Amino acid sequence: MDKMHYARGLVRLSTQSAMAQGWSRAQMLRRVFRPRVLLYGAGLLAITVAMVTSLSVRVPLKVDVVRDRGTLSRIVAGGMVENIYRVQIGNATEVPQHYVLSAAGLDGLRVASDTAVALGAAEDRWVVIRLQAPYGAAAGGSHPVAIEVRAQADPAIQVAAPTTFLVPR
Repeated sequence: MDKMHYARGLVRLSTQSAMAQGWSRAQMLRRVFRPRVLLYGAGLLAITVAMVTSLSVRVPLKVDVVRDRGTLSRIVAGGMVENIYRVQIGNATEVPQHYVLSAAGLDGLRVASDTAVALGAAEDRWVVIRLQAPYGAAAGGSHPVAIEVRAQADPAIQVAAPTTFLVPR
């Protein structure tokens, strides 16, 4: 301002109201730290913390299980009861991953189809899997089971998707 021969203070962090009323720096700070401004700041901070927390604890694997509508359950060779499912596996990481599928919930329950799935970065795919259990392992009806998908490279990345296993009566 001196170099251009202008009055000092033409460029400053202030408001027109503060300049017109001649407020001091302490009065300006008192005006900035009003309850409404503090509440808005606290709200913005809470939203930011919630977003960062949700991003840091998210599981980079998405799994969705859908029963095959064409076949409810059937008895196959070897005296096994078989149910067919379509599993959508989504890799939410930025690197290719290899996943292993397994099942739990009934005695003798096993995956009778291919258990290894390779997905590229940020890719998802539908996979058809067949679950088989011995015919006498459970009474007739619907039984809760879980299809588990686990990353080979990092066992901490795993998801267990609940579904039902039907045994004919």
